[in-house]
Amino acid sequence: MDTNHPTVFTVREALEHGLTRGNLRANSLIAPSRGIRIDAERCGELWMRCTAALLARPGAVISHHTAAELFGLPGPRATTVHVTETNLHGRWKDHGVRNGVTSHRNVIAAADIMMVGTRVIDPTSFLTGRRAVDQLDAAAAGANGSPGGPVLPVTTPVRTLIDLAAAGWSRSSLVVAGDALVSDRFALATPEDIGRAVRRLHGVRGVRTLREASRLIRTGTDSAMESVTRLMFIDGGLPEPEINVPLYDPVSGEWLARPDLSYRRWKLAFEYDGEHHRTDKDQWQRDVRRRDRYTEVGWQLKVLTKRSVKDEPEVTIATIRRLIASRVE
Repeated sequence: MDTNHPTVFTVREALEHGLTRGNLRANSLIAPSRGIRIDAERCGELWMRCTAALLARPGAVISHHTAAELFGLPGPRATTVHVTETNLHGRWKDHGVRNGVTSHRNVIAAADIMMVGTRVIDPTSFLTGRRAVDQLDAAAAGANGSPGGPVLPVTTPVRTLIDLAAAGWSRSSLVVAGDALVSDRFALATPEDIGRAVRRLHGVRGVRTLREASRLIRTGTDSAMESVTRLMFIDGGLPEPEINVPLYDPVSGEWLARPDLSYRRWKLAFEYDGEHHRTDKDQWQRDVRRRDRYTEVGWQLKVLTKRSVKDEPEVTIATIRRLIASRVE
């Protein structure tokens, strides 16, 4: 047995391939649970932790927070690996935590499971135009040679959203994750997919929150903070803004910008600026020019930040109301 591969294995497998008990007590190996060993240098990697969790629980499926993280979805992270084991009685059972694994028991249909052959969906790939669904498809096509080793059984994105609602995720967190799922970047589901799944749910934990969230999930969002900002508008009683609608010069037809959120009837645009908009000088110069162009075509731009959205939402809503009033003809 090559001691470098596989990175995660059972003690039984190791002994069958010639390793001794002494070999298995080496400092280069970690025992995440009884009967399992993992390369100490890689024990912190999510993919390896998932593989170890499933070796210790044959037949289980990666689910909940861990499935969301594997898909690259925004949202709360867990320090443990979440798995679901089939419960033939069809009743949800409270989870238990052991050896860094949180176990759930519930019914998992075959249609709710997919095989994932890539370690983690890489959001940086979105910058090159590669979508999350493309990454999954590429991994499935070459699963045997995937960088993380064998493919993992993982709850589908829609089933994962349902499980997260049952686990107590807030409406806001569910909308943010749902917006990502149906966005062009991820393309892992459609609003219709989520709507159909939610309508079939009865007597499930978190179903009321998920139903409310599903009515607010929209396509076209580019980031988690865009979703949070849109919810701030809605919860503040403002009309729901449009998402990433292109703005063109009314005379030349030239493309000018694509504001995060906008009200076309009042020619009001809103953009959320993260920290890099302030610290990156080139980005700042581009922002200044783009904002000048809004003014040139009769639009007004309001820049929003983490402080205005998360810390001072009431103040921000009041400001937007005044902007709308000033633009009403």
